[in-house]
Amino acid sequence: MRRADIHQPAYRRRAAMYFMVLMVGTLIGTVALASLSMARMGGRISALSGKMSMARQFARSAIAAAEQEMATVSTWRTTYTHNVWSTERAIGDGKVQWKFADELNASLTADPFAAIRVYGRGTVDDVVRTYSVLVKPEPTPTNLLDNPGFEQGTLYWTATGSCTMSTWTTVPNSGTYCVLVQNRLLAADGPSQLVTGKIANGSTFNAEAWARSYGISLSMKLVLTVTSTGSGTQRLAGNSTLCGTSWTKISATFTPTWTGTLTEARLSVESNSLLGSFIVDDVRLTAQPSAVPYRRVPGSFRQEIGP
Repeated sequence: MRRADIHQPAYRRRAAMYFMVLMVGTLIGTVALASLSMARMGGRISALSGKMSMARQFARSAIAAAEQEMATVSTWRTTYTHNVWSTERAIGDGKVQWKFADELNASLTADPFAAIRVYGRGTVDDVVRTYSVLVKPEPTPTNLLDNPGFEQGTLYWTATGSCTMSTWTTVPNSGTYCVLVQNRLLAADGPSQLVTGKIANGSTFNAEAWARSYGISLSMKLVLTVTSTGSGTQRLAGNSTLCGTSWTKISATFTPTWTGTLTEARLSVESNSLLGSFIVDDVRLTAQPSAVPYRRVPGSFRQEIGP
């Protein structure tokens, strides 16, 4: 046997060991890089999770801030616009916004006692979370009118001018009766009720009624007429609403002021036309408080999809 052949196995063993060392080193390096990548990914996930949690908290805080404004600011319905986000406000490392939506009337001023959905949005960098909750006014204001739904016929109501009033049972807005107004010769001819001892100087009152035409469509409105010794007779008219043969709600807000002694105050339902008969039901006159208390509707809190 040659001498070179005697040393060949040792050489091969050294080569194999060197190869194993290289493989182990490569493996360790790969594991180290993977660990570093996972650590970085974990850091990003942790940071994203923190932003999401913060955005959720900010959204809830926005709802709370909106509810606080509803409870303390009497003019919030005119300050904000239905379903329009407020200006962004900075809070900590993020921003908040809120908005109010009347899902029934699509207007914040149409019905001051309608339910409102309050939205809150929280933003942290590029993470946005939005939540909402439905709130309702509590309690319902007392109706200052007597026999508002004509369930006692025309008791407490007066036919203004030459018109005639008769109770009607055909499809009332609610209850059993409503009132049919006919034989009108003047635009102001219609049902009216005295409210002299029920209103206060400088206070704000909300009025509403449900009306429908008895034939041709009519533009209907609510009018509060106040007469005093110092200011004479004043007619405060609400906006006109076109009423067809289906029940339509008409509404108005009045803030009567006068000097001297109030001698008469009367709420009436009128039209802008001299002709045409109409039907009225469920008339309301309520005092508007400085701020309406609201409560959350149980089970209405939800997360909104999208920003």
